[in-house]
Amino acid sequence: MLGMGLVHMGRSEHEAATSEMEGALALFERCAEDFLASVSRVWLGTALLAQGESERAERKFEEGLAWARRVKQPSFTYVVLYNLAQLALSRGDLEAAARMLGEGIELSGQTKDRANLAHF
Repeated sequence: MLGMGLVHMGRSEHEAATSEMEGALALFERCAEDFLASVSRVWLGTALLAQGESERAERKFEEGLAWARRVKQPSFTYVVLYNLAQLALSRGDLEAAARMLGEGIELSGQTKDRANLAHF
């Protein structure tokens, strides 16, 4: 389901992507697969954002970020911070975007992840 959701995202079929990702999220939650559930939340947020559903997207991103911070998963934290920065930019909230990007830069520096640092 998650894979099909990503295929739909690649084809700009955002409603179909949302449906697949919601199904994947429900499945991963039932199986207590926290990592894949969190990844599903973030991709679901991306699909929702593409459909203009920024409030729902933000909730999914925030849920993913909470999990990533709780388990101290820096590489996933980067992804979520970047998505939250994109959401802030779409709203014209430059302060929030700068804060999220700054946190991603700081985290990239701490982990010595040069590729991600360059991305940010």
